[in-house]
Amino acid sequence: AGSALTSQPVLDASIAYLQREAQIGGYEAATEAHEALEHTSLAAAKLIGAAREEIALADSADSAWNRAFYSIPFKPGDRVLTSKAEYHSNYIVYLQAQKRLGITIEAVPNDEHGQLDITALRQMLDERVRLISITYVTISSKHFSRGEMNAIDPSGRSGQITIREFDDCKLVWATSDTFV
Repeated sequence: AGSALTSQPVLDASIAYLQREAQIGGYEAATEAHEALEHTSLAAAKLIGAAREEIALADSADSAWNRAFYSIPFKPGDRVLTSKAEYHSNYIVYLQAQKRLGITIEAVPNDEHGQLDITALRQMLDERVRLISITYVTISSKHFSRGEMNAIDPSGRSGQITIREFDDCKLVWATSDTFV
């Protein structure tokens, strides 16, 4: 989704907003766009079965991820479990937190089919796991129930899948310019 062609409605709305901003200035244009942004938040909440208060809009998936990740109160020794297919930008954030906060980062191995090995993931779970952060997987976070925080990035599939399959996740973020 990150490098897919932008849909015509999204392109038209983006161009119209930039033209309006050039005419009246950024603050005024943002004020005018408030209702449309609120509608976007409500539509996103409806799409994933969330409350409006659980929705935060960001200018990119990276920005959304960074905000969510840095809101987690990590402690030294906390473990982050991720996949071998993690986005580089996310992994850089993990490395920064490892250096600053003393967390550990562990990649869950793949199975013989190159998929995330769920058995291995279950074996890696303990009381020190603070976050399981997986870039879109076909499983639901319902498989994990030890109190760890679950984060899923279905950006490449949002609009093509039912995001509600991640009901028990604490953090779900996705881009919306391609399929939604």
